[in-house]
Amino acid sequence: MDKQKLDYNNNEVQVDVSVTSFMMVVATFFTGLLISSYSSFDNSVRIPIFFLIVSTLSFLFTNIIFANASGEIRAGNRDGANRHATTGNIISEFLGIYLLVISLPLAINAITNDIFLRNAVFIISMVALLGYSISQFSIIKRYINATYLRLLYAMAIAVIWTICFLTQTGDSVAYLCSSVALITYLTLTTVFLLANKKC
Repeated sequence: MDKQKLDYNNNEVQVDVSVTSFMMVVATFFTGLLISSYSSFDNSVRIPIFFLIVSTLSFLFTNIIFANASGEIRAGNRDGANRHATTGNIISEFLGIYLLVISLPLAINAITNDIFLRNAVFIISMVALLGYSISQFSIIKRYINATYLRLLYAMAIAVIWTICFLTQTGDSVAYLCSSVALITYLTLTTVFLLANKKC
């Protein structure tokens, strides 16, 4: 392996670790904000905290996966480094970024009664996540090439997330079921993509 390729790959690992470290700090901040705001938790607070903890742990383990890729690079195992990078990207996207973005409006919903702020954060988060999901930049693009299928995938998330958001304040069965459906959908997506990795 030539020095230029080696340097490029190590630089990419450094960038990946930096980005996921920053996202881990963001998720940890919101988790701390929620935990410190309450002395006891009902499901309207527990679930965003759970999502944020899963997101934080996903970023943590993704950092380890990316860092281990540098060992593969040093050993001259480009295929191993690519597997590490692909695995890290899939985990950080669906269990990291998606859960973090989904958690933000749920966290805001739990800590404030300000209707404008709650709805604005939800709408902005929804538009951003859906736009990203159907874009050419999403990891899912590597697996679902047709835009209409990516839109269908994103709309399923949007429907479940909307039910979760709208039923959160009532701490209802619909809120619990939609929360379980969201985490299950993202976990199954992650498992499916990991099983069908495209390096």
